[in-house]
Amino acid sequence: MTDALAARQAAKAAERERLTRARERREGRDPSAVSGFVQRKWRWLGVGGSEAVEAVLAMLAETAAATGIPEADKTVLLRALEGDPDRVELLPAVRSGLALLPPASILGHIRNLWAAGVQWLTEAGLARCRLLCSTAPSLDLVSTRSHAVTGGPAFSLFATAATRGAVPLPNRFLDELLPWAPLTVIDDLVDRGGLLAEDTPWMTRDAQEALYLRARLVPEKITDEEASRLGWQGFLRRQSFLRGEPLTRQEPDDVWDLLYDVVLDGDLTVFDALDAALPRTQQIELRDLKSGALSGQWPTAMGEDLGLWQLMAALWEPRETVDAGRSPFYALIAAQRAYDAVKAGDLEAAARQAHSLARGGSSSRRISVELVEEGCALAAYAAAVQSENAESPAARDRLLDSAEKYAEMAADHGSSVAERNLRLLRAWRETRRNVRGRFSNPFLEIGLDHGADAWEERCREIFRGHEGDTRAQSALNMSEERIRGALRNEAGWDVFYQLPLDASRYVMPSQVPQHLVPPAEGLPRRTPVTSGGELETIRARAAVELLDDFRTTAPHLDRHSSTR
Repeated sequence: MTDALAARQAAKAAERERLTRARERREGRDPSAVSGFVQRKWRWLGVGGSEAVEAVLAMLAETAAATGIPEADKTVLLRALEGDPDRVELLPAVRSGLALLPPASILGHIRNLWAAGVQWLTEAGLARCRLLCSTAPSLDLVSTRSHAVTGGPAFSLFATAATRGAVPLPNRFLDELLPWAPLTVIDDLVDRGGLLAEDTPWMTRDAQEALYLRARLVPEKITDEEASRLGWQGFLRRQSFLRGEPLTRQEPDDVWDLLYDVVLDGDLTVFDALDAALPRTQQIELRDLKSGALSGQWPTAMGEDLGLWQLMAALWEPRETVDAGRSPFYALIAAQRAYDAVKAGDLEAAARQAHSLARGGSSSRRISVELVEEGCALAAYAAAVQSENAESPAARDRLLDSAEKYAEMAADHGSSVAERNLRLLRAWRETRRNVRGRFSNPFLEIGLDHGADAWEERCREIFRGHEGDTRAQSALNMSEERIRGALRNEAGWDVFYQLPLDASRYVMPSQVPQHLVPPAEGLPRRTPVTSGGELETIRARAAVELLDDFRTTAPHLDRHSSTR
C-alpha cells in the first residue's frame, strides 16, 4: 500500500469516527463520552472540549502501541489515557510516539488536532500546520500572509507542488528532494524556471526519467539515438534540416518546412508564415534580412552566410548596376543579372553589368577567377553583337576591339569554351561584312540557354506573341533558321558563341544557413499535473517535519471556559 493510499484511508477513517461520535453524543448514547472532570484536567494541557479530548485520546492510543516506544514514554501516554495527563511529561512523550508512526498516520492525527483546536505546536509550526491542513493550499500559499512561512524540505516541496511551481524550492534542499520528488513537480519547476541545467536534476533519477529531464534542460547534448528513443520528432527534424536532408512535410507546415521553402528555395509566398513561426531572435534576423533588401545592404555576417544567398536574391530587386567587387554574393548577382540581360536583349545593361565583373567593380577583391572569366565572356559578347548596329565604322571598330580584348581575357584563364569563343569572334571579324552572318547566339536571342531543347516550342510561343509584327517575326525566323542550320552542321551548337562558359558558376549555393535556424529547444513537457495522491504523499512527509515544532510545554486554557 502506498503512503498516499494509506493517508487517504486514515483520513477517511478518522472522519468517520468523528462523525459517529458526534451523532452518538447528539442522541445521548455515547458510552465513552469524556466527563467534565476529565475535560477540566485536559484544559491545563491546551485541550478544550470533548471533541478535542477524543482526538487526543485516539492519538495517544495509537502512539502508546507504537513499536519501539520507550517504556517511560509509554507509561506517560497510558496514564494520560486513564485520565491523568502529566503537563510536564506528556508532550515530549507524544512527540516521541508520533515519530514512530507512518507519515500517513502522523498527518491524520495532525489534521484531527488542528480541526479540534489543539495547538501543541510552536507559532512557526502552527503556521505550517494551517497550510498543510488547508483544503485549498494553493490559494493560501500565494496569499500575502503566507509569503514568510518557511519550513523543511518536505514542506517546501509541498508548497511548490500545491502551487504548480509558483513557490520555488530553496536551493539548499535540492539535493535532498530531487531523488524522490514526483516527476510532475520537477516539470512544474522546469516550466517556471525554478530548475536549471546547472542543477542537474537527472543525476538522481532512473535512466528513463534522466533522459527525459536532459532533453528538457540540455537538448543540445541529446544524440539522435536518444531523441529517437524519446520519439522526439521536432529534434530529429531539426537535425535533418541542419544536415541538409530532405524533409517529410508536416500538416500543417512546421518551422522546418517553412525554412526549407523560404531560405533554401526562395519561396516568398510563405515568408509571413515563417516570420510567425520563428522564435523572437530569429524573427528579428529575418526582418533585418528583408529590410536590407530595400537597399541591397546587409550586415557583413549575413552576406558571408552562403545559406542566405537564395533568399537575399529572391528579396532584392536591384535598380542600378550591381557593384560586383563588394563581396562574392554581389559578384554572383552581377553575373546573373548580366546573363539575364543578354537573354532579354538588353545588351547595354548586360555590358554595364559585365564590365563590373570583368574589371572587378570598385575593387577587384572578393571576385572569384571563374566569375571574372564569365564577366569577360559576357562583355565580349555584348560588344560584338552591339557592333553590328554601330552608327559608324569607327564606333564599330571600337566595339570589336573591346570584344576581342575581353574574349582574350576570358581565354587567358584556360577555359576551352572561352578559347573557342575567341576563335569564333576572330574568324567572324576577319570575314567580310557582306559575307559573314550574324554573330549573336540564336538561343540567347529567343531567351533560352545555349543548346536548350525547347527551342521549337519557344519559337512558336514568340511567333504567336508578335502576331502582326512582321519585323519581329522575321528576326525570329532568322534565329530559328540558324538553329536548324547548326543541326545540319557537323559542329552542332559549337558554331555559336557560348554563354555561359560554365552554367554551374551561376547557381546559388544550396546549403544550410548559419542564421535564422532556431536553437535547440527543450523537449515539451509530457507529464500531467501533480495528482491528488502525489500531493497527499508530500503532505504526509511534510507533516512528519512538524514533529520538530512540537512544544515541550502545553498552552494553558481557562479551565472554566466552555469553549476551546
